[in-house]
Amino acid sequence: MGTNYAPSMVQDTELAKILAAVPPDEAWATYLWLDKTTDSSDEDEQSLKHLNHEFIEAKIKEISGKNGEALALYRALQTELRAKELTWSPRVALAIKNLTHKQ
Repeated sequence: MGTNYAPSMVQDTELAKILAAVPPDEAWATYLWLDKTTDSSDEDEQSLKHLNHEFIEAKIKEISGKNGEALALYRALQTELRAKELTWSPRVALAIKNLTHKQ
């Protein structure tokens, strides 16, 4: 992915700071706008882009205190990631663990 917000390129603490710098709706809109520059017809890249979107959306929900919604998104993402071998899969598991303890 060409975007600087891709989970595989930014650590969670850095990502949280980036996404929390603006209101949640603006963070999501900005992410989508930046990510449009990486449109591709490649099926694998589209699949990765979809997973990145889910991760970023969950992280924004988490940052904005919508822990239940974030947890649901992370769990759905974890199910999708089980079929793939991506280096950021453990980050999703950690987010689920952290949010589960908050409830």
